[in-house]
Amino acid sequence: MKIREAYNCPLELIHDMIRGKWKTMIVYQLQFGNTSLSQLRRDITAITEKMLLQHLNELQSVGMVDKVNVQNPSPQATCR
Repeated sequence: MKIREAYNCPLELIHDMIRGKWKTMIVYQLQFGNTSLSQLRRDITAITEKMLLQHLNELQSVGMVDKVNVQNPSPQATCR
């Protein structure tokens, strides 16, 4: 994902951040609260695990998603 140096409009920045087929669906699912990667995968049925992880990493790099490691008997990562 490329973030430009200057924008004419704030919406251009948002467009660059959520550009792509799956990012809007991921952000939509996360509006309901923290969720695990496996739950996101179940909620967005047509996305592959590779694409889900790739888009989550891109959203995390621009600060739209946080990844939290939960220490349970079985370790898991939660997105918020």
